[in-house]
Amino acid sequence: MKVSQHPPLTVKVWGDFACFTRPEMKVERVSYPVITPSAARGVLESIFWKPEIWWRIQEIQVLRPVKHFSILRNEVNRVCLKTPASQGSIHKTQYSMVFCAI
Repeated sequence: MKVSQHPPLTVKVWGDFACFTRPEMKVERVSYPVITPSAARGVLESIFWKPEIWWRIQEIQVLRPVKHFSILRNEVNRVCLKTPASQGSIHKTQYSMVFCAI
């Protein structure tokens, strides 16, 4: 595929909570420490989507230190356990992502 001659597009995203689920952790929800490339592409496509444009990620920067936290959740049982889940989600996160059109 030929890379576009247009300058790259930079997107800055932030949020109070994030969870980029790791597939090898089937029971507990454990997050990757940084946004995954497919999630970054999904963020951009939710903002600017056209079927004729494909986006390639060139760079992901972490703009705010990653802080993990644990939450008590109940996804399966009716009775919630008193023990918290393992480190699972990210709190107060901010990323800068650079994309180019393909």
